[in-house]
Amino acid sequence: IEQVQKSLAEKTGEWKDRKVLRVGELAAISKAISILQSDDARDLLKKSFASQAKSASFLQVASSSASLAVRAVNVLKVAAREAHDSRLSMLAVRAAGASPSHFDEVVTAIDTMLEMLQREEDA
Repeated sequence: IEQVQKSLAEKTGEWKDRKVLRVGELAAISKAISILQSDDARDLLKKSFASQAKSASFLQVASSSASLAVRAVNVLKVAAREAHDSRLSMLAVRAAGASPSHFDEVVTAIDTMLEMLQREEDA
């Protein structure tokens, strides 16, 4: 019984400490909320957003290598049609069939074709 009474006294003391700590935390939270809801904070937030709107910023929301590959294939197809160039058509076919890991081969083929076209233009 003595041990239980001693344990009860310890637990009661710990409870009082936690209760005081909890009251302090609630007071701090209330103060923080009142600060954030004040007119000064609202004005500061508006100024902050206004200054950010003046500077140009770009945010990329999402991107996937599959969508980029599809876009690249479409660009190649359009270029092939406009230039009536069968080599660009073949490049588009290779790009369409390429998996993302093999897309480097297509990029290399494009670079090779660009070099060849530059040489043809210079000649």
